[in-house]
This record gives sequence, C-alpha cells and structure tokens, in this order.
Amino acid sequence: MTYGADSPERATLPMVMATNAQSRGNQVNICMQNEAVKLLVKGNAEKVNVKGLPPLKELLEVFLKQGGKFMVCNPCLKSRGIKPTELIPDATVVAAGTLVSSINSSDKV
Repeated sequence: MTYGADSPERATLPMVMATNAQSRGNQVNICMQNEAVKLLVKGNAEKVNVKGLPPLKELLEVFLKQGGKFMVCNPCLKSRGIKPTELIPDATVVAAGTLVSSINSSDKV
C-alpha cells in the first residue's frame, strides 16, 4: 500500500481486497510504503472512513485476526519522522531486502 489518509478510498480498497483474499484461504502480507506508513501509527486508522466501505480500523483488525502481516518500510518511516514505537504492535519494520525475500518466497504476488 502506498496511500494514506489523504486519499481514503485508495487507502481502504487494498484492505478490502486483502481481507477478501484471506476469506478465500490466502495468506496475505502487506508492505506499507510512502504515505501508507502513517496509517499504522496508533490512532490514525480510526480517522479513515469511506462511505460505502467498512471503516479502515475494522478492516485492519479483521486482517490481523485472520493472520495478515504488515511490513512497514523503514526508510519511509525515517523520511516522515515516525518512530517504530509509534506504530501498532503488529507492524514489522523492514528494509528492501526483507521485502524482496518475502516476494521471492511467495507463490502469489
């Protein structure tokens, strides 16, 4: 994901797709980059709601409950002055190498 609260529909739709994929038995990991990293700062997801779609906070909760994993771009955090301690507990801060390894070991991307 690359969009944040400044583009709520673009921030929410990937989570709709992710939870739908999970409901079909898929393991889903999401890499948060660019403005999307702000969505995982504690308290920020509650501010994103799009008419006709589930609230982002609820989608994040479902995603995590169904075994989803968030990988958060470390350089994106640094460039925005966000400390890893500001993120929700289920977020894992990663660099490019970890993401590439995850992609290489996946059977679907």
